[in-house]
Amino acid sequence: MLIGGSNKKFAANHIFLYLLRNEFSGLQLYIFFLMIAKSLTCKASWLKYSFFLTITLLAGFFHSFAGDIKFTDSWGKAGYTVESQNGSKVLLNYSIKAFSLSDFQVNGESMQNLELPGHFLPNNAGAPNLPGSGRYIAIPQGAEASFNIVSYRSETFTNVNIAPAFRIPWANEDEDLEYIKDESIYSANKFYPEEPILLSEKGLVRGIDVVMLGITPFHYNPITHQLIVYRDLNAIGFVVPESNKE
Repeated sequence: MLIGGSNKKFAANHIFLYLLRNEFSGLQLYIFFLMIAKSLTCKASWLKYSFFLTITLLAGFFHSFAGDIKFTDSWGKAGYTVESQNGSKVLLNYSIKAFSLSDFQVNGESMQNLELPGHFLPNNAGAPNLPGSGRYIAIPQGAEASFNIVSYRSETFTNVNIAPAFRIPWANEDEDLEYIKDESIYSANKFYPEEPILLSEKGLVRGIDVVMLGITPFHYNPITHQLIVYRDLNAIGFVVPESNKE
């Protein structure tokens, strides 16, 4: 069973853990965060925070309709699709139908912001701002899970300078957004992240054993300025029952 969610971090972790367990549209997220911000801040901070959220939502909205790069022959619909599943395995497809690259000035440097429709939260502060998302997958009690990539299609883009993710401010902060590069990533001649899929440790959601499968369909090398886009990806997950574990 696939359960909706996202694998991004947020400053107010106690709020974000609730979001992980539910499917939300961009408008629902906007209204939810406005309600939280209003309850936590004074009037001045509330006005600034609501402005920040409005700009973020509008940017994501317009980019979702004006993707610069489109794929018309994807293996499936955009995002996650369950191809097949039974008691021991699940086959998932993840596809991208469009994304955009827009010019962006960061501390006087010409960089680019990468947007993927339906993704509104930034990456970890300072890391290349590559969109990614996750889904909870329910597994039998006591079982363990693993995932492998079965097949994929990718395209490589050159001369790309991806901007770092900004630090999400607390609702009571009045400073401008900070875009500070994580030099441990930006100074390394290797692709970030190392793998397009990541499987979490087993956890519990409402009494059900689950793992979270996270997919970041982009790899970026900040030294060579190459961007690899995993436009389609098939992954198969295996579940090992308690009785079969050594």
